[in-house]
Amino acid sequence: GRAPVGTGPYMVADWTAGESITLERNENYLGEPAKLKTVVLKIMTEGTSRTINLETGDIDLCRLQTTDIDRVEESSDMYVLGRAQNTLRYICFNTSVEPLNNVNVRKALYHATDTELIRETIYGEKNSEKANGPIPPSFQGKNHDLPVYEYDPAKAKEMLAAEGYENGFEVSFIYLANTTNNMFAEMLQSMWAEVGVTLVLQPTESGTLSTMLNAGEYEVGVASTDMKLCDAGEGLYAFFHSSSRGSSQDRTWLNDADVDAILDKIVTTLDAEERNKLVSEAEAMIHDLCPMIYICHPWPVYGVRSNVRGLKVLPYDMEYYSELYFVNED
Repeated sequence: GRAPVGTGPYMVADWTAGESITLERNENYLGEPAKLKTVVLKIMTEGTSRTINLETGDIDLCRLQTTDIDRVEESSDMYVLGRAQNTLRYICFNTSVEPLNNVNVRKALYHATDTELIRETIYGEKNSEKANGPIPPSFQGKNHDLPVYEYDPAKAKEMLAAEGYENGFEVSFIYLANTTNNMFAEMLQSMWAEVGVTLVLQPTESGTLSTMLNAGEYEVGVASTDMKLCDAGEGLYAFFHSSSRGSSQDRTWLNDADVDAILDKIVTTLDAEERNKLVSEAEAMIHDLCPMIYICHPWPVYGVRSNVRGLKVLPYDMEYYSELYFVNED
């Protein structure tokens, strides 16, 4: 409800739908008490408006859109704060439907996709990093030797022709309808058109999108996921084991006996060194099956007033406010 009871450093004092949430310090908190008595979270969906309010001092910090990062960095009244996340942004193939059940078709489409151009244009150099493989680069067991599916439209056309698709084919692309994803979809549509593949755009609202993805009622989509448990083995199992089909984690509908076998072995292996070795092998196997196109690991970037300290950003896209405080700038 609108008055949740929790055990953290803050309590919800007021919640005005679509406008703001006011947090007040929980004086009964068992840990270190929050430094600020009150924190007001204002709902501001438009990025430029957030930045303007930050510049004028009407707000003390906010999440920045890519186009405003330089603007904040150049100001002596503000600074930029960000950290790498465990999030992966990717294009998912429904590997259970034709022609996407053909691994060579999937690889061809990967070669038809300029992932670096999408990353730089949509997410920006300063708040994302390249991705190669489903596991974030900082995780134990991460395979850092995976081959890269380079952007090569000529190779993509050759591969499609070899699989009998010299004239291309039509495939649908579902995504959450918003400005960023619309741009993403149009860029992908243009890239795939160069190799003869017609991408039919299907912008969708959130509830319908989740239902379709969970039911496997799609061909290609764009999604984000993160390994909150910081356990690559558990993450790979949730994303790629055939028993995960229909869950909110599985977005590829992969069904491969060898992948299932090694994932089963990972989750029952207790020795850390052996487990990490298996995770690395499993990632290589999954990478070779190409069930997704990795776009990037995006991370949030915040603009903060120069007299504010203590914002703590977690690696799974959450913030802690209990250590926030103001400093005098005399």
